[in-house]
Amino acid sequence: MNKKSIIATIFIVLILGGYYIYNNMFPVAEPIQYPTIEDIISIDVITDDNKENKILGTDFASLVTYISNSKPTRIMSTNESPTITPYYKIEISTEGKTYNYYVYEDDKKLYIERPYEGIYTIDSQVVNIISRWF
Repeated sequence: MNKKSIIATIFIVLILGGYYIYNNMFPVAEPIQYPTIEDIISIDVITDDNKENKILGTDFASLVTYISNSKPTRIMSTNESPTITPYYKIEISTEGKTYNYYVYEDDKKLYIERPYEGIYTIDSQVVNIISRWF
């Protein structure tokens, strides 16, 4: 083997090893969990200053659709609620479970967070749906 092929081999091993370590230290979140529209009993939205309102009508289905289309990130969720304000807390209730989500903006990106499960990017139209009810 000549010197160039040894250097190329070392370079490839370093890149693959670096990616493996990065992927294990900062894994992509699992797909977001959400209930089916038919199972939902109610959707409550609470602001970070404790104003509460129910989502009704077509906004109900639109909100769940946006949640289901959110994209996982490598940002880990390590708190019960976000440290960033302002935020909206979305509580989706079904017969046997309540799904809690937090929607907030950080660095001009809109995120939705499931505490201790993952942080996801979400379409900015979600804020328009939520803010209509306040």
